[in-house]
Amino acid sequence: MRSVSAETRAPNNSATTTATLEILSSPGSADIELDGSFAGNTPSSVGVPEGEHTIKITKSGYKSWERKVRTSTGAIKITADLEAVAVATPVAPAAPVVPAAVAQEVKAPQAPAVSAEQHATDTRPKTSEPPAVISAQTASQSPEVRPAVLKIAEQP
Repeated sequence: MRSVSAETRAPNNSATTTATLEILSSPGSADIELDGSFAGNTPSSVGVPEGEHTIKITKSGYKSWERKVRTSTGAIKITADLEAVAVATPVAPAAPVVPAAVAQEVKAPQAPAVSAEQHATDTRPKTSEPPAVISAQTASQSPEVRPAVLKIAEQP
């Protein structure tokens, strides 16, 4: 029996096989980083050699977007939907928590209890001045007090 051997060789191409990455993002104008190097802003078309590549899309105020792609030839369309970063809103500090034992010590003082007998006795100082009397002449000079009237217009 005769043996046949075959030898396979890669063609000797002087030009490297390339692919085109069409990179878009939402929102646009994001930075494109290709294999660790800045490559432009979205939207953009970038030629890459055959093989595996890492694409990173970044934009201020958004989370970074990163993917690995394997290319050979042709055009590959890549769209990065960037997710907005939650903005921290300053919050007023909460009221301090006071332990119950401390809160009880800080209560406002209560008025002393008064018995019915003490209440019946008027302890206010007496004055010798008679109550004020308004003469009829003074009363007539006072402006007349009338109740206010509010009219509400109905709308059709």
